[in-house]
Parts: sequence; C-alpha cells; structure tokens
Amino acid sequence: MKLTFENFITDKTLKPFVDERISEYETKASEFLRKEFAPSVSLLDEGELLQVIRLAYKHASKRGIKTEVEHLKYLIPVMFWGSYFEMDPQYSYWLYKAGWLDKNGYAIKVKRVKPLLEQLDQWFKQTESDLKEPRRLTWAFAKLYRQSADHVDLDFILSYMELLWPARFECMNGVRQEYYAKQSREIAAELRFTGLDGVTYVCLSLYFGFRFADDPRYPWARAIFEGEQDISEKRVLLGQGALDYWDGLIGGN
Repeated sequence: MKLTFENFITDKTLKPFVDERISEYETKASEFLRKEFAPSVSLLDEGELLQVIRLAYKHASKRGIKTEVEHLKYLIPVMFWGSYFEMDPQYSYWLYKAGWLDKNGYAIKVKRVKPLLEQLDQWFKQTESDLKEPRRLTWAFAKLYRQSADHVDLDFILSYMELLWPARFECMNGVRQEYYAKQSREIAAELRFTGLDGVTYVCLSLYFGFRFADDPRYPWARAIFEGEQDISEKRVLLGQGALDYWDGLIGGN
C-alpha cells in the first residue's frame, strides 16, 4: 500500500500519542485531587482514585468538554455531588440554572464548567449547615430504626429526608422532593433495600449521591452492595461504612 498522509494518520498510529496524553492528564488530575480534596481523597488508593478520574473524563467528554483545564474543573462537582451528579434529580435545578439542562431536562452540550461551579457555590452556601451537627445524623438514624416498617410511605420518607438533611431538602421544592424520594427508593428496591432500609438508602443518597452504590468515589459502598451478605448484615455494614467515611473526613481535616 502506498504511504500517504491519509493512511499514515489513523486512529491506530495516533493511539500511542493519545494514550500518553491521557496518562499525563490522569497524573495531573490525581495530583489536583490529592491537593485540593485531601480529606476525602485520602480514603482512596491510587487505583480507586484513577477509576473516579476516568469515569469523570468519560462523562465530561460526553457532555462536550474537551480541554484539559475544563476536565480538571469537572472533577470539582464530582467531588461535591458524586460521579453521577448529572443524573441526580436533586441537582437538576442547579444544572438547569447553569445552562447544562434545557427546560425539559435534556442535557445541553457545553464547553465550560465555570457556570456550573458558580451554581455549586450557591448550593454549598445554602447547604453547608447540614453537617454542623454530625451527632444529629446518628440520632436520626437511631430514631428511624425504632419506627415500624408498616408506616413507610412517601410522607414518611420525606419526613426523614428533611430530618437528616434540612438544608438539602429545602433546596428542592415539593415536586422535586417527591420525585427524588421515588426515584431513589426505586434504586434502593433494586438493591433489595426495602422498608426502613430503603429509607436509609434514600437518606444517605442525599449526601453521597443518587447512585452512590456504584460510584467509584465510595468503594466501601460498592463492596457492600456487591457483597454476598444478607440484608441485615449489609444494613450494619452500610451504617458503619458511612460513619467511618465521615470520621475519616474529620480526621483528615
């Protein structure tokens, strides 16, 4: 075959250079996260952190983001809202205000992350009070498991969402509160978490994110839901895992 420019510059010949560029980006991303999000990232080993970075790169690329700087910025909402924040109903309002969703809830291609970071800043100011009394979380979950599973309906779930995360709950109007509770409850049921356990999943997802069960940011959660333990064991492990995570953040500060 005659060598031409067209058949020399192919995906195959470019692959080593592309792989090297991506590898360099992953190194920069890892250093960025280790520096800027030290407490939570310290709970991840290098392999786990690489999974977070690669998933974020995939999601950002699909969104339309191309430059290295913007990919690094995309990691910021990932660290606050979870790897699947774009699919998380509790953040749809902020995505819409940032111009990332249209009025029908469909994704819009973007080039810059700054508008979303501005909305993230507003969200943070409105919700930071939720973590000022960590003992309230332990008390609320203890109260939950003193209740009867017979009373678990939508209003019951909403009441515990508000009890555990009043500021986050207030950020969603009534319609979005109910929609979020229903959607998160469906995911919990798929994971065989029903009744009071389902309420626990919904409430934890308000902090860890809509799909925290398979988010590489939380390998401890993935291990629990993918494990072979029975539901009672998973319940204990999930509660302990969440507490250990929060203790780790405090210890890292």
